Amino acid sequence: MITLKLVPDRRKAKKNGSFPLVFRISSNRLTRDIASGFSILEADWNEITGKLKKSLPNYSVIAPKLQEQELKYLGKIWEYERKNNGYVNIQELKEYLISKRKAVITVKEFWLQEIEIMKKTKRHGGVRNYTGVLNTLDKVKSLDVPFERIDYNFLRAVETTLISREVKTNTISNYLRNLRAVYNHAINAKEVDYSFYPFIRVHRSNVRRKDSSPSHLLL
Repeated sequence: MITLKLVPDRRKAKKNGSFPLVFRISSNRLTRDIASGFSILEADWNEITGKLKKSLPNYSVIAPKLQEQELKYLGKIWEYERKNNGYVNIQELKEYLISKRKAVITVKEFWLQEIEIMKKTKRHGGVRNYTGVLNTLDKVKSLDVPFERIDYNFLRAVETTLISREVKTNTISNYLRNLRAVYNHAINAKEVDYSFYPFIRVHRSNVRRKDSSPSHLLL
């Protein structure tokens, strides 16, 4: 769970005795601070309510601006949680909130973009195939995650579930080939670095398997 609070940073007292106000984000006992751009005296802060006192000079100007910042961050936190399917990296989250890094696109979002490109180029067969595979795999295991989250364990979980549902071998291979193709396109589009590419690792892992049972991950 991610929390966001406005707090005075008493570790950084200024010469006039004021403290900078920061937005403190917390998750799994880890915290990061984001500067608000405002400082206050101790007397202007209500510790019980966690809010500015209305006696603060220029309260009517400062309070709305802080509220606007808070609402913006809360909205971006919701976006981050949705895109990352509950996974939280506190430093990554801070950078996302202050927009120091590009917004992370999910596999599902990128896949849908690929489908739109196919529609524009009238590749109707590709549209049907990509749409069908996306809908199926997304139900097996959510694709609303960054490409970096697609690793060997993710792929094995997908394969295992499909096998348990008695999906045909050729069909499973087709699903995973489509996923690999989308991943390749994402690398070319610089949405994910090649170092995260999971299919080489999958190939090598299967080559070393001692059992002789076939795997659809050996692409």
